[in-house]
Amino acid sequence: MGSVLPSTGSGGRSLIASEPPLQPVAEARDVAFWATLRRRRWLILGSTLLVMAATAYATHRLTPIYEATASIRIDERVSTLPMDPSQLSTRSELNTDIEELSSRVLAQAVAESLGVQLQLVQPAGVPRDAVFTNIHVAPTARDSSAAPSTAQASSQSPGLFASLMDGLTPSTENRYRLVRRRGGGFDLTRAEANKPTAYIPPLGTVTIGSVSFSLTPKADSLDAIDFAVIPFADAVENLRRDREVVRPGAGRENNIVLLQYRGEDPLLASQIVNTMAGTYIARRQEAQRADLHTTVAFLREQLTKLSQRLAQQEDSLRSFREREQVVSLPDEARNQVDRLSQVQVERSQLETERSSLAELVKSVDSDAARMHQDGPSPYRRLLASPDLIKSDIATQLLTSLTQAEDKLADLRTRRTAEDPDVQAARQRIHDIESQLRGIAVSYLQSVTSQLAAIDSTRAQYARHADRLPAREIQLDRLQREPKVLDQMYTLLQTRLQEAQVAEAMTYPGVRLVDPAVPSSTPVAPRPLLNLALALVAGLMLGASGAFALDHFDRAIHTRRQVQLATGRPVLGIIPHARRESRWTTRWRGAARHVRRLRPTHGGDELSQTDRGESGDSAVSVSDVLRPARNLSHLSESYARLAINLVFAQGERPRQVLLVTSPLPGDGKTTIACNLALTLALRGTKVLLVDADLRRGRVHMLFDAPRRPGLSDVLAGAKPLSSVIRRVRVSANAELSFIATGQLDANPPQLLGVDAVRKLLEPLRAEFDTIIFDTAPLNIVSDAALLSTHVDGVIVVARAGVTEPGALSFAMEQLDHVQSDVIGTVLNDVELDRDVYYDGTYAYYVQDPESYVSNQDHPQSNWSRPGRGGTDG
Repeated sequence: MGSVLPSTGSGGRSLIASEPPLQPVAEARDVAFWATLRRRRWLILGSTLLVMAATAYATHRLTPIYEATASIRIDERVSTLPMDPSQLSTRSELNTDIEELSSRVLAQAVAESLGVQLQLVQPAGVPRDAVFTNIHVAPTARDSSAAPSTAQASSQSPGLFASLMDGLTPSTENRYRLVRRRGGGFDLTRAEANKPTAYIPPLGTVTIGSVSFSLTPKADSLDAIDFAVIPFADAVENLRRDREVVRPGAGRENNIVLLQYRGEDPLLASQIVNTMAGTYIARRQEAQRADLHTTVAFLREQLTKLSQRLAQQEDSLRSFREREQVVSLPDEARNQVDRLSQVQVERSQLETERSSLAELVKSVDSDAARMHQDGPSPYRRLLASPDLIKSDIATQLLTSLTQAEDKLADLRTRRTAEDPDVQAARQRIHDIESQLRGIAVSYLQSVTSQLAAIDSTRAQYARHADRLPAREIQLDRLQREPKVLDQMYTLLQTRLQEAQVAEAMTYPGVRLVDPAVPSSTPVAPRPLLNLALALVAGLMLGASGAFALDHFDRAIHTRRQVQLATGRPVLGIIPHARRESRWTTRWRGAARHVRRLRPTHGGDELSQTDRGESGDSAVSVSDVLRPARNLSHLSESYARLAINLVFAQGERPRQVLLVTSPLPGDGKTTIACNLALTLALRGTKVLLVDADLRRGRVHMLFDAPRRPGLSDVLAGAKPLSSVIRRVRVSANAELSFIATGQLDANPPQLLGVDAVRKLLEPLRAEFDTIIFDTAPLNIVSDAALLSTHVDGVIVVARAGVTEPGALSFAMEQLDHVQSDVIGTVLNDVELDRDVYYDGTYAYYVQDPESYVSNQDHPQSNWSRPGRGGTDG
């Protein structure tokens, strides 16, 4: 009896599509890259949304950070005094000022002024000054070894707070809680204590350690207040850590410095910045006034000495005139007297200068012996001598001394007195002072030598002027000396007045340009930036996960993978079936399913007698397989499988087929049942045999009992005719099937050679096509054993589930028994997903029902976008 499947035609030509040519390597990599991203788009989208949601939640939970900024203008130090030594310094001191703003000393002063040791913990987001006022830190807080004072409240005894101080040390943070009473006031406890330790009245004052504060009226409206008292050293370090001093502008050519601070309390942050700027400006002004005060004192001392000398010279002149009664000299001796008088005047000036310089050197040496180690150098006073200040070497040394003192002051703000750099700076100052003193002593010796030379010249003139009246020479000398002293006195008096005016003025070199104001917008966290970064991170995480999943995904997805694993052609591609709602076609379920075939007894009812012992010897079914619109792909795929199976047989038709798979869950039963139904609808007389004697389920698809079945026939318990059931699939077609029967623990014993041969002989004579649904190849040997009795084997692989190794191993089992494997079927292909594995899947997307007869469906003409007319 021949097979119902038509012949293949001349040459046995197959209609199975060949694989497309391979793409170039670079192009293939690009395609694989974008295909992976599209394939795993939901993973990427989910990870991105998850990361963004987590970031949004974390950003929402973070405490806002506010920034306060004050701008300070720091000009070069320019003195109002002429010839002031500080004018000789040409270097910029802005970097030194920035270091002073960053110093620990300044941070300590701010910590004491604002009491930053006291921190408000709860309620969050409330400024500290709204709850606490009159905050004060005792000066003893600077000493980290000082024991904390006793905590106390107003109108309360210190003994009430004795337990609060247990364990309180300057090196640990201590937390406290204020809980409002119903009648007013608060109960104060340590954070780890369970019961109140003291009572704080409304608007009361609390002193804990070196910190004291009072409660504000707003505090009475709060149920609980949590606060902490941190060590003073930690508070100073926190100020230095959260404070930043920067110079704005790319070129940094301006003298503006930005003082910034970040904190959770916007009001406190602005107070810290303004207090720090004000303290620095006040300290700079105080240092400037101290320098000017020293200059004024020096000038007053010099004026006093000069005034005394001038008075003495004037008294000497007056006494000489009265004693000698000098009126005039003879005209004939005028020239000689003038020359001798000029020499005498030069000697007087040198003598005055020598005595003044000697006294100045002695005074400077005395002051240097008594001065403080890091105090201003007294040797700069040597330049008060008019002749020394004209010396280029002295000017250079004074510039070097100024620079060395500035460097020492800079180092002293950041380092201790024993630091090697500090010691080196001091030694440098000492060397420069020694050089200045050496210049002064050398100059004093030079003046002494000049006096000796002038004395020698004067002796020569005296010998020539013995005839001139000595009284006139003495008179001229006494007249010139007061004039010189008067000029020097006038100069020093002018400088003294200028120094006094500068001392009374406010130093304009540092000024606050823009004070800090409380910010209403936090600088951190930044939601938009965080979400943008989370978006990037989520995309990167999702993409990494997508490539990782693809790397570890060993399942088969494409026809080429099936062909490489089996060496056999792919007979058909079965798309994934989706269940569609009866009421709408817009929503599609994603659950995979096997469509159960339920017989309908509509018109050909059988009596109990006709049913016989099997319960259904000739079941009548009016509608077994009528696909819904969303299953049109499925029905067309089975039709294509049937056609490819016909042409894959070649010249020798195969009547008995065996359908198997490597592992359970690959869909072999679904393929076998639907293939049998498809052939039955084409008019073929088909018998479906459930040969999976361990877990067969074909009977469930037809709502029939399991027994009697194949195992009963093989065991000889039932005749073959009693186990064949028939299902009406259309008006002119029916499908016959045999259930498994009683499940057996050892099916290979039943599937013996003689038993199977005896079973197939009558079936081959009665049916055109016989399809066996068997157990998985890689689990049990049933399929391999049965495959030796059939005409051809079809191996089913499930896309996204079956691995190449499992499929290759199944083929090895069939090759060992020399089975005739016709080809494979790739089952459960999700076209929307797997199209990114194999581009040809895109041609399965178009609904076949869109291409119908115009006569039956006049409104269903289909045309591609961009093309005119219809596809005939």
